[in-house]
Amino acid sequence: MLISTLDRWVQKIPGVEKYYTSNYGLIRYYFYKLNRKLHLVNTPIYVHWLATYDCNFHCKHCEANAGEKTVNLLTTEQISRAVRDMGDLGVRTFIITGGEPLLRKDIFEIISLAREQGIKNICLATNGYLVDKFKKQLTKAKLSRVYISMDGIEATNDKFRGVKGAFGKALQALDFFKEISVKERIVNTMVNQENIQELDELKRTLLNSSATSWKIQIAVPVGRAKDLPCMYLSPHQSRYLFEFIKKTKEIFNTQIAEPAGYLGIWDTRLRSQPFFCGAGLETCSIMPDGEVLGCHIVYNNVYSEGNIKNTSFKSIWENKFSRFRHPELDDNCRECEYLHACRGGCWGKRLGGGHCLKETWQISGMPYEGQLA
Repeated sequence: MLISTLDRWVQKIPGVEKYYTSNYGLIRYYFYKLNRKLHLVNTPIYVHWLATYDCNFHCKHCEANAGEKTVNLLTTEQISRAVRDMGDLGVRTFIITGGEPLLRKDIFEIISLAREQGIKNICLATNGYLVDKFKKQLTKAKLSRVYISMDGIEATNDKFRGVKGAFGKALQALDFFKEISVKERIVNTMVNQENIQELDELKRTLLNSSATSWKIQIAVPVGRAKDLPCMYLSPHQSRYLFEFIKKTKEIFNTQIAEPAGYLGIWDTRLRSQPFFCGAGLETCSIMPDGEVLGCHIVYNNVYSEGNIKNTSFKSIWENKFSRFRHPELDDNCRECEYLHACRGGCWGKRLGGGHCLKETWQISGMPYEGQLA
């Protein structure tokens, strides 16, 4: 809350904003360290919970490889203990995703518990296909926010997501969530080489839909997307995407998602606030089997900080995450002129070596005619 207020305040002061944004990553990191040292705040801003790997879709780019993994899921009591810890810590936002979270039988019981624990923002990421089946329960859930993915116009979306009719169901789900007064209805789009040509048409659809905002993502080399060359944009396509988001923002709440990392001169043109990777500092994820990870896009238990089956979530949050809280950056990052703004970019992308987009967003040597070749 305090950092958001500071962001808004600084933007109104000529001269200060440039220094602030140029050092934003470092300022946020030191702000976190000061809070820890003085024991002022030690609360995750938001926690992701992957409720299940089960899914009724088979998206070709799924970060979690949903539908392919079989694990010993957390029991209702095990995840309930973690939710109570979140309440004790003062967590404000709980994002439930998957897989398809509506396939988990106790999902509404957990949502109800989270609300009882005083968690203000309870959010659901769903493909929307099963919404009709759970209208009564979803109405009672009193969600603050929903995320629904649409990866292109109808034919492209349904092909990517592996289910005919997925596009229409997603639009219907948005209408329903508007009817039950879910305040934020966010459409996620993973832009890639096969759907980038359709952004204008998809934009027209969303402008006439019940969506309140549009979050545009670029692929991270994890999950099923890792070995699909078609998922990754060329520098020219990325510049086209940046221009598209900038123009669309003027008429509709559109932003690039956090995993894109630091984007230099484009950063505040494409986001509501400068980039900061809060993995392990301000956010974390609980996996379907109870492993707790610092990053919400890298679902690899090699990077687990502990498991809530045998250690409390509160203890894990307060005592682990050293790799994030005391990072070791490579020489290229430490010597970079943008280090204080970037701090190494998106942690998850850094694992795959795709975290630095300097060549994409720097103006020099990057011809751009405003359209795709």
